[in-house]
Amino acid sequence: VDVETAGKFADMLTVNKTIQYICIGDASFGDEGVAALARGIASSASLRAVDLENKGMGDEGARALGAALGESKVTELNISHNDALTDAGLAAVCLGAAAGRTVTSLRVAGLSVGPESCAAVSKLLASSGGALRRLDATDAKMDPGGIMALGVALRDDGGERSGSLDELVLDGTRLGDDGAAALAGAYTIAGGPRFVADMIVGSEMPTMFVLLSMMFILLIMGAFMDWVGIVLLIIPVFLPIVMRLPIEEIGVFGQLEPRHLATWFGVLFCMNMQVSFLSPPFGPAAFYLKSVAPPHISLTDIFKGFLPFIGIQLVALAVLLMWPSIVTVLL
Repeated sequence: VDVETAGKFADMLTVNKTIQYICIGDASFGDEGVAALARGIASSASLRAVDLENKGMGDEGARALGAALGESKVTELNISHNDALTDAGLAAVCLGAAAGRTVTSLRVAGLSVGPESCAAVSKLLASSGGALRRLDATDAKMDPGGIMALGVALRDDGGERSGSLDELVLDGTRLGDDGAAALAGAYTIAGGPRFVADMIVGSEMPTMFVLLSMMFILLIMGAFMDWVGIVLLIIPVFLPIVMRLPIEEIGVFGQLEPRHLATWFGVLFCMNMQVSFLSPPFGPAAFYLKSVAPPHISLTDIFKGFLPFIGIQLVALAVLLMWPSIVTVLL
């Protein structure tokens, strides 16, 4: 689709009163094509969804699109995989959507999302009660500053002047520890732990079943993730649930005092992570040992040798679950 044809489509959108969704052009559409189409997007009375994925759009086209969004009634926008689009261009689109106050779904998969565009997302979340409900940043290229800025934006979401983002998609996005901390903080401030705790406690599941489920999840995650990531992602979810469980139903022998509940769960977590240091396929202790072991000893041999010690640690973990006061006997 060349620029002239895009202009024809724009003229059509200006007068058409039925078309609600449009996707035209390919990777060669470019800034000029998007700019020509933007005029129709701004003036269309019926258009609600625009798909500009992989259209070769750069910052100039993004600025034209942002200006159009400020006047349009578009609710769904997809600008994914436009490789020429930079952080500044994405910010222009988000600011335009914030001005228009109608976009509820924004897809930016595969784009470079930096601090400038994340700050614009914050304004989009806060605009007129926050229309945005879904943000899809699958495989987005986020630097640490961008992730931190997104975390700040999400922490502000839910305030008196903001709305509430229902869905955030970050599949394939490398967060790192700083990014995970930022998003965990946003989750906490937004009331996520309280919501999950209310849901679990309100379901009236047996206390021991809840605790065993947590230990199983930690064991599985520990086999594939670093303990720091688990602390940042899982503990903000699990700890509020544990603190809401009936204290008299925890353990079988002995009684745990409420003031020691968090300490007891912390020891359980540490014991669980000790198992993860020995568990295949990524048990770091095995690789440490392999570096100093004789050449004829393989990783498989080392993991087989770990099995009795994993069993002992699991038994110790079970004892702490059944007899929680052992943890606090010296406190």
